[in-house]
Amino acid sequence: MLLHPSVGEAKKNQLSLAFAESQGVRLIGFGDIGAPLFSVLENAGIPIIDINEPRGAEVVFKRIISMGFSPEDYQLEDGCIKTPGGTIVVHAERDWKNLPSYTPQYKTVIMINCSGFNHLHSAGEELKAASKCTHYLCSGPRDKKDVDASPRIPYYLQGINADEIDSSTLTASQASCSTNSLAKAVQTLHNTFKIESAVMNALHSATMSDASTDLLWKKAIPGGSGALNIISELIPELLGCFDGLAWRLPWEYGSINTLVSAHKADGKIEPAAIKNALDQAMIAAFEKEDSDLFLIHKGPEPMSVGDVMATNALAMYDPQLTKVLPFKSGGGFQILMCVGYNNVWGFALALSQLASQIAIAHHNES
Repeated sequence: MLLHPSVGEAKKNQLSLAFAESQGVRLIGFGDIGAPLFSVLENAGIPIIDINEPRGAEVVFKRIISMGFSPEDYQLEDGCIKTPGGTIVVHAERDWKNLPSYTPQYKTVIMINCSGFNHLHSAGEELKAASKCTHYLCSGPRDKKDVDASPRIPYYLQGINADEIDSSTLTASQASCSTNSLAKAVQTLHNTFKIESAVMNALHSATMSDASTDLLWKKAIPGGSGALNIISELIPELLGCFDGLAWRLPWEYGSINTLVSAHKADGKIEPAAIKNALDQAMIAAFEKEDSDLFLIHKGPEPMSVGDVMATNALAMYDPQLTKVLPFKSGGGFQILMCVGYNNVWGFALALSQLASQIAIAHHNES
C-alpha cells in the first residue's frame, strides 16, 4: 500500500469524507513532512490544488516515486505532476507573495506549511488577506521571531485541544512531532500525579534540516526541543520546571522520548501501586483517542524504535518501560516513562487529521 500499512480503509474514508467538492489543500514545502503528507492526502483522495517547493518540480517528482507511487501513474510533465486524478501544478517560489491566488471554484483552501518558508507563523493573516488561502495550517512550532508576534497562531494538538476547532478557526499550528508525542502523556501524568519538575531526553531520528546522515553516523548531535516550551504553554503549571534534550540519530523515522519526573508524596511510597495507577490512567487516556495515532505497546518485548517505525503512532506508551523510584530521603518519588512516536508518518497523519477537522468545521458553517 502507498499509505502506511497500519492505516486502513476506515481512516482513509474518514479523511476523504471530511472534504467537500469545493475544498482543497495547498502544500508548501516537500521535505520531511510535505512528502509523507502528500502520500496521506493523495491516498485518501483529498484534492491537492498545488505544491510549492523552491527546489523545483523534479525534486517533488523524485520524492513521490521514492514513496512507492508508480511512474506509470505519476509523471513529471511541464513542471506539473500528472496523477490518476488530475494535474498538480508545482511552483518553485521562495517568496509566498509570488504564489498565485486560489481559483473561485474553491470555497475552502487550506494552505499547509511544511517548513517551506520558515513556518510563516506571523504571515498567516497576510496569506489569507492576499487570497492565497482561506485557512492556514502550520506543521511546526513558532519561530523565535514569531514567539512575541500578535496575534499568535494557536496550537492545536490531537488528544489535547484539536476537538476545539470550529468555524472560527482560520489559522492553526500542530507544533512539533516531539510536542505531539509528549503532550497527552504529560497531561495524563500530571493529572494522575502532580509534576513538580521533569526532564526529557529524546532519541530523535535525523531530519533533512539536520547535519548530513554521514556525520550523524560518526556522532550523535544533541540539541534543544521546542516541545518543552509548547507543553508548558498548554499546561501553565509546568512553566519553569520542564527541561530536556533531543539527540539526532542516524535513522529515517521513529523516535523515543524518555521523561523523568519528580512528585511529592506523604507517607509510605509503594512503587508498584503508583506504577499500576499510572499505567491504568495512560491506557484509559490513550484508548479514548484515535486508535491510529495513540497506541499502547503490548508486545512481549519492550518497545523499540523498530516497533515505532512499523506504526503511524503519534504517541506509543509502553507500560513495561515505566519505572517508579522513591526518594531516598522520603517525601516523594520519581517516575521514568517512555513514549515512542513515528515523527514522519504519525505526524503527517495527524496533520491531515487536523486539516480535515478544519474542513469539516468550515463546511458545516457554509
